[in-house]
Amino acid sequence: MVTATPSLQTDTAEIARTPLEARHCALSVVDIQEKLLRPIFEKERMVRNSQLLIRLAKILGLPVLLSTQYTKGLGPTIPEIASLLPEVAPLEKNEFGCFNNDAYCARVKSLPGNRNTLLVCGMESHICGMQTGLGAMNNG
Repeated sequence: MVTATPSLQTDTAEIARTPLEARHCALSVVDIQEKLLRPIFEKERMVRNSQLLIRLAKILGLPVLLSTQYTKGLGPTIPEIASLLPEVAPLEKNEFGCFNNDAYCARVKSLPGNRNTLLVCGMESHICGMQTGLGAMNNG
């Protein structure tokens, strides 16, 4: 008997149809920083949506990770976001994707419970956000 191996497309489609469970999720807030914010299209909407996700994460008890890209040159996390996360130490990185940073990977591994879903919000979605999402998928 020959069995067919499901294609990646089928696996991805099945995963996309699976409802999220808070006990398996964490939120990654990526590089919402002063100097990166200036040229962002609809920056107010992005900040507001990120604030909503952070508030939701707190309500649901999701762990939150916060990254900053080269803080010395790009500035700290903007106050509107940092004020919602006073207990979360930002992880400084010089890499585009968070999973290319050893401290970030160590923080993810130390999260409580069986976290296998990373929700990502933040800046430069075509670079840092995408690279972080791809890194999460590559790391399971």
